[in-house]
Amino acid sequence: MIENFADLNYFIEAAQTKNLSRAAERLGITQPTLSRSIKKLEDVIGTDLFFRSKKGVELTQSGKEIYQKSKYLLTAWDQIKSNALNIANEVQGNITIGAHPSVAIHTLAHSLSTILEEHQKLNINLVHDLSRKINEAIISFQVDLGIVVNPTKHPDLILQKLGFDEVCFWKSQKNTKNNQIKSNQVILICDEELAQTQELKKKLNKSKIHIQRTISSSSLEVITEMVSEGVGIGIIPSRIVKVLKPKELVKIPNSPTFKDEFYLSYRVENKSIASIKFLVDHLKSSFKI
Repeated sequence: MIENFADLNYFIEAAQTKNLSRAAERLGITQPTLSRSIKKLEDVIGTDLFFRSKKGVELTQSGKEIYQKSKYLLTAWDQIKSNALNIANEVQGNITIGAHPSVAIHTLAHSLSTILEEHQKLNINLVHDLSRKINEAIISFQVDLGIVVNPTKHPDLILQKLGFDEVCFWKSQKNTKNNQIKSNQVILICDEELAQTQELKKKLNKSKIHIQRTISSSSLEVITEMVSEGVGIGIIPSRIVKVLKPKELVKIPNSPTFKDEFYLSYRVENKSIASIKFLVDHLKSSFKI
């Protein structure tokens, strides 16, 4: 395995000048250093690359093959380095953003259009899951930037606060037997996997609201729609209600609430990447507290 691309550069210079002393002088190194570099390359490949002639050195058949291919290799390497530098310093490349689907609706839908319009070389990929799983994906290098709710701190992550939300009990403007708080037929519609739901259900036991049945759904959008149709009362973040059904739903008075905190989450190593810095700044400025 080639340990250093400098060895290839030295080899190419020697092949072009056909004189080790002159090649070393042009490279700004000593002739013994050049000779050791070529010997290293020959040891890696397993055959001689030069033979001595009256005029200096000439390429062997193997040397000619390496000479032709190494020029392409170095050109490709220079392009790779250039692309990597551009990604570090310019807003471009492929960035994967992770967020719960409902979080993406109110944080990304209105901001991505401007971002992509202004930066033609930036490609955004979205993945959706629970916030804790998005954070795990960031830690394991599967996601570049996350918009997460109530995250747990981790030494590999930078967490920047965006703002707040309130998870509440909601009912439809339509009155049905299933959403009347004083009724014994109240149906609760919620995502029972969410920590917010579990906490609010505990608080609910101390209130005057008595739930007869529960419908569990992993989609807050489905829950919001069902609540708006009077199927039951629902546990829904206020931001989702504001986006999807602001006129159809009302908050249930004197019911328990849960305060959510939104954060941008990304690995420490990515703090200097231009695209990450730009997205962080843009999302912070566009997030409506």
